[in-house]
Amino acid sequence: MVRWRRARGIPLAREDVAENIRVAVPIIDVPDYVEAAETATRERNAGFMTVILEGRYTDAYLAEAGGDSPKFTDDELKTIASPLDFVGINVYKPGWYVEPSAEPPGYRDIPINASHPKMQSWWHVLDPEVMYWAPRQMQSIWGARSPPERRALIWRQSTRSRASRGRTCWHAHRDGRGSPSPGMSRPAFAVRPGTL
Repeated sequence: MVRWRRARGIPLAREDVAENIRVAVPIIDVPDYVEAAETATRERNAGFMTVILEGRYTDAYLAEAGGDSPKFTDDELKTIASPLDFVGINVYKPGWYVEPSAEPPGYRDIPINASHPKMQSWWHVLDPEVMYWAPRQMQSIWGARSPPERRALIWRQSTRSRASRGRTCWHAHRDGRGSPSPGMSRPAFAVRPGTL
């Protein structure tokens, strides 16, 4: 639809995508563990975020899907990977904790301890560290560019009203603009290493 509208000169609103991305968190912050976590995040988001941002499915994703893998043409992949004005990610909790492995796929999951802190929902593991790793991996895996090209990924947190129990929404803007989602307050801060 976007390409069809562009080809006909029809004005567009911003072209956006937002995903509930699952993020692998390295159990320690050293290069081989970080690389294992990035590999896990990329592979385990291959069916949506990876193909949108890279224009291809990973070989591991297609192999695992087997006969159920998506059917596509090169032109369809180009459409899927059309440039976007905005990429949003919703991050609720760590998807996995990982460490490197000599065995394929290059990482190993570390089980979450039963006594790990949780929010009010049983599934919502509490670990603010994922809010550091999510934007860092979006930049390192999918290549954020820095100003003056005005293509930096800017990460912001916005909080809803107290009635919504302080849910958060993270925004990544490719063009350097920051804006809250509808119904959200003004962006509170940009995420930087060491601020969480």
